[in-house]
Amino acid sequence: MAESRGRNRRFRELRRLLPDVQPTQPGTYERDQGIFSLAPAAVIRPTEEEQIASALRAASQMGIPLVARAGGSNTGGAAITTGILMLFDQQPFSRMTLDEEHGRLCCGAAVRHDRVQEAFGRIGFHLPSDPSSGPLSRLAGNINTRASGPHALRHGAINRYVREVRFITADGTVIDTRRPAQVPRRLIDELRALAGTIAADDRVRARLEARRDVKWASGYELLALLDHADDPVRALPRLLTGSVGTLGIVTEAELQGLPREEGRAAVLLRFEGDGEACAAALDLRSEAQAVELVSCTTLELLHERMPALRGASAGTLLIVEYAGAEATTKARHAADRLSTARGLRSHEIATDEQSIAAIWKERKALLPLVRSLTGIVGVPYSVVNDVGVDPPRLPELLEGAERVLARHGLRSAVYGHAGSGNLHLRPFFAPGDEKTVRAVAEEIYTLVGTLGGTVTAEHGMGRLRSPFLELEWGAQIVGLMRNLKHIFDPDDVLNPDTLFVPRGHRFSTSGWPTPPSLSGSG
Repeated sequence: MAESRGRNRRFRELRRLLPDVQPTQPGTYERDQGIFSLAPAAVIRPTEEEQIASALRAASQMGIPLVARAGGSNTGGAAITTGILMLFDQQPFSRMTLDEEHGRLCCGAAVRHDRVQEAFGRIGFHLPSDPSSGPLSRLAGNINTRASGPHALRHGAINRYVREVRFITADGTVIDTRRPAQVPRRLIDELRALAGTIAADDRVRARLEARRDVKWASGYELLALLDHADDPVRALPRLLTGSVGTLGIVTEAELQGLPREEGRAAVLLRFEGDGEACAAALDLRSEAQAVELVSCTTLELLHERMPALRGASAGTLLIVEYAGAEATTKARHAADRLSTARGLRSHEIATDEQSIAAIWKERKALLPLVRSLTGIVGVPYSVVNDVGVDPPRLPELLEGAERVLARHGLRSAVYGHAGSGNLHLRPFFAPGDEKTVRAVAEEIYTLVGTLGGTVTAEHGMGRLRSPFLELEWGAQIVGLMRNLKHIFDPDDVLNPDTLFVPRGHRFSTSGWPTPPSLSGSG
């Protein structure tokens, strides 16, 4: 009751400062696709940038957070808040302009990912970053989480394709990287100074360089400052990508598409177990554009409840896709090379678009199928669902995770982008078992840290993972990231607690904050 009265008082004060805000009904916008639940004080649906700037000024004046939300598909608790929730679902932020000559697409923050692909497709291009949440996720959300998908193995994440960005800083300043002369001098000078600090430290520089070609989505891409030390404005698109809305509110971005290659083929392999499939994934990844694994336990879980599911009783599945003029030849060579591989049960080759699409349809439907087991097997809380390692260490990650889960008596769906070393784990917990949820998170993320991996490879940061950022990067680099945050948002108004642990919180692997609530399957 007292909490409700407090929210009402905050809303009345916000309404005085910001007439456009709206009240929220209980249960509305309190969750994204993660395990956390927070009730926003108010929501605003901006239709122009001045409303965004006004909301930021009001948030600063009241000392409350402001969080931008697009499709709400974040799995780490980065799209919820107790302050102002800014919803990007209005038409003015859904505009697109296609530059056919250069294969570029200028998009508003609210454009859905599948519309981006449709627009590029009309000129024979595509955006290689292709998250499975395409029908739900929107451009700004994909930028903020550094989204990628199965084809990151060959093409990398969305940070490679964001050429320009327009965003609004915490003090209401509009910055457009297409107009570098208008970027505030203070910002340029402070970014240049931070770049100099990074460049002067050999250990920091070496640590960042070592992660250049590894798939990760944790923290700020400080490498961008090294690459553009003399012209920090060019670093801004990459700095904003993966920032989970902590540096500014993205309103528009210009994307570079790639010509879609003629020719595609896929091989669907069935192995006795996960170890054999991992070995094959590492063997085949060099020429493939995607290598996907679905673990033996995952298929067993699904087969128990859905016996008719295609291939569900066939051990571990591996999907390997090739593109280009030699795609079919490469697929057949791969099948031939593995024909005597240990543990291989069967394989099939798909060379026409219909057959390839059928394989991918089943792969992309995997998470909804896993969620359908909620209440039957347990609750697949989104806790350790996006970990990643350097691909050669994938077997260690898989084996170590299995030991953790067995120690807690848990069954888990395990699947993901094996070629990139990125696995999605969905353990089935007893409803509301916060103690086990916390323990599994700590143990899996600690395992990832010992393997030199990342706590999030493509889904981005959030309340779930922020306590483990230092475990991954170390105190010195996290300190540099905090310095970057302070340059853009000194009052910590933009999405606080989603990248760094709350101020005063002493990091340790036993210091995972208690979630406000555990609810749903995430």
